[in-house]
Amino acid sequence: MKDFVVLIDDDKDVRVFMKEILKDEIDLKFESFESVKSFMCSEIPPTIKIYLLLDIYMTNENGLEEIKNILNSYHNIEITMFSSSEDYSSLIESFKNGAVGYILKTFDTKEMKSSIDILRNGGAFLSPKMAKKLIQGFTRKKINNSSKKLTEKEFELLELLSKGNSYQEISEIIGISINGVRARVKRIYRKLHVNNKASAIQYYFNLR
Repeated sequence: MKDFVVLIDDDKDVRVFMKEILKDEIDLKFESFESVKSFMCSEIPPTIKIYLLLDIYMTNENGLEEIKNILNSYHNIEITMFSSSEDYSSLIESFKNGAVGYILKTFDTKEMKSSIDILRNGGAFLSPKMAKKLIQGFTRKKINNSSKKLTEKEFELLELLSKGNSYQEISEIIGISINGVRARVKRIYRKLHVNNKASAIQYYFNLR
């Protein structure tokens, strides 16, 4: 049986272009719809394996809000978002709702065919730009979680370090000994899971 790839997108030009890209794939059946509603009313059996490419911002529908409805009706379907939106929150919400991938519409023909092959072989595809956003998002979360462990005085000391103050200068500004400054710096390193001043300062700038 041929693999079933479905595109839901209210842009007719996109649907026509995708059909053109995949027309030579003899072991694949491609269908496209202008809305989730028209897809749900189609004659495609709900039991068949479907690889769905779903747009987010359509005229009368929001793809993110429709993910769960689709999954409830089609139990053998994998949804990959297909959007021009590079918004990090859309990426995260799509995964939370049950999507398994995210492809930007800024694709070229070769990339699209490659992503379809990955989906059909049991993998998930994430456009490189969105993969980078995902990594950056987890990094920011890690930084924020670590920063919550710092006390107000430790934040003050970290700020002074970021401004290039020496241990001696920091000692005079906050009124503790140089050894006391060193001890606090070590505590900051432990809390932020870093082992040098440069890394600690980078954390500070990421928090600003």
